[in-house]
Amino acid sequence: MEQLAQERLGNARLGACISYGNVSLFPLYGEEQPHLGYLTLQESMDQGLLEVTEVEAQGRVPELCVTNKAERPILLVDGEELIGAKQNRVLNTTVLVAAGGEIIIPVSCTEQGRWSYVSHEFYESGHMMVRNMRALNRRAVAASNCCVFCRSACQIRLRSRSRICRCRSSSGRR
Repeated sequence: MEQLAQERLGNARLGACISYGNVSLFPLYGEEQPHLGYLTLQESMDQGLLEVTEVEAQGRVPELCVTNKAERPILLVDGEELIGAKQNRVLNTTVLVAAGGEIIIPVSCTEQGRWSYVSHEFYESGHMMVRNMRALNRRAVAASNCCVFCRSACQIRLRSRSRICRCRSSSGRR
């Protein structure tokens, strides 16, 4: 272990201190760039190795089809935005797409009103949903998934809420 540490850290140089609040970090820089076992969304799209399309011609808002044409896995990170096709979307979860694999991924829409093709494929937007919005999105997705499994119970609750809203509006209360 010491030999490995010496090999890796022997030529390392200490970077400038980075501080935030009570935490300070000193990055270590080596000569070699680390080789990741996967590509990122941007890297794979820049190289034409990732294809993201609607699941079917008429589209499905909560799902997209992802095809990995690379010989390495591709990492898609929760909160990354994809633009194009029928409507811009944001990834609902982090997914590692196997080399040569094709999967359906869960997404949420990021624009209102448009449901028409601007392109056949999606493209990386360069934007990432901020942390607190990703947390809100996860809660909304979890609530939505619950409704898929207990649809009748949710419909009953929605009808009840609708009656309550009608009662409040007819009585002048909000």
